[in-house]
Amino acid sequence: MRTCIASYLGISLYFLMHAVNALKPRSRQMGLANEGNVPAGALGLRLVDDILKHPIDGYYDVWRTALSGAVNREMALQVHLLARTTAEKYAALRKVYSGVMILLGLTAAFLAILALHILVPSLV
Repeated sequence: MRTCIASYLGISLYFLMHAVNALKPRSRQMGLANEGNVPAGALGLRLVDDILKHPIDGYYDVWRTALSGAVNREMALQVHLLARTTAEKYAALRKVYSGVMILLGLTAAFLAILALHILVPSLV
């Protein structure tokens, strides 16, 4: 019985770690990471780090003077980063879902064994 409880707790902690990973903010999602490279033609309109490098009026001037092609490129880069972040989140959530389903099965088995032990003590 102790082995079952220890296994259950170990599995619970393992999948809790996956749940925390699924909930953590992704730096790309927050726009804080350009992964060490700034694509050619990027004006710094989209990522938080790039935006905060400018004073407010300077940032407005970048937007005011930006050509539509440059803005389109920035938006395409942002959409690409968000798509990658979404894929990471879904992968993490799949692990959490799998873990919850495993824990649900183990809990059902544990409760069934406990019920059998209560109803028929000599059986278990």
